[in-house]
Amino acid sequence: MSTEEKIRKEWQMITNQMSSKCFPDEDIDKTLLQFSGPRSLEKLNQHYKKREMELNENAAVWIKDLAENLVGLLPIPDAAGLGSLVISIVIDRSVAAIKPPEDSTDDLLHRIFAKEKASAVRDQMDEYLKRHLMNIRNKAELKSDIKHVERNLSFALTQLKNSMLLDGQMSSRALRIWVNGAAFHVQMLIHLARLDGARDSGPVRSVITTYQSNLEKLLSGYKEYKKKTFQVYAARNKNILMYLTMRQKVVLH
Repeated sequence: MSTEEKIRKEWQMITNQMSSKCFPDEDIDKTLLQFSGPRSLEKLNQHYKKREMELNENAAVWIKDLAENLVGLLPIPDAAGLGSLVISIVIDRSVAAIKPPEDSTDDLLHRIFAKEKASAVRDQMDEYLKRHLMNIRNKAELKSDIKHVERNLSFALTQLKNSMLLDGQMSSRALRIWVNGAAFHVQMLIHLARLDGARDSGPVRSVITTYQSNLEKLLSGYKEYKKKTFQVYAARNKNILMYLTMRQKVVLH
């Protein structure tokens, strides 16, 4: 088993925990999961064929436009993982010019952050996708960009985690953002290790261990948050019921 395969096996454990059925609204986005596994290149090929079939008679025009969009990007070195995700976004953007797809990979950040308007986590993920596409054939520049954005994303995730655990700002949306941001951060480190020939897997293993510990604390805090939310909701309904009962008595008399 290669170093990258070992890293992915360890990461799969925390991914399964993040995508637990106990927390269906806070799981990792399906697009991020699809293009971060060991079969990401296969998934990319399936994604391409799916879009081709959806366009029917417009497929020929789309293939020509896509080829023009990909000029200068092919061949793509180290296109697995986040590399596949970036190419899938290029594919869906070209499809959108003809017929906007319902489940576009280009909507990844919108799905994760929804109405979130000012999120450092979102901004760093967005910046990474832009920089990866810009320097997809320049390994040196791409490595430099990943290292820079990775540090910023790591700091943003720490701030978000602390806001939930220490500042009383736990919410379903905040937890969902952290879970997806952490998953994306790990994929960034895996891709960086891939660009380095997977010589040093220490940083990836370290952050996986850290995030596993963080996740346990966050899920514990989230359970308490949901319990308190339910108690407040139940108390509010009880007060409403009491009020309506009293009003009914007044009307009857």
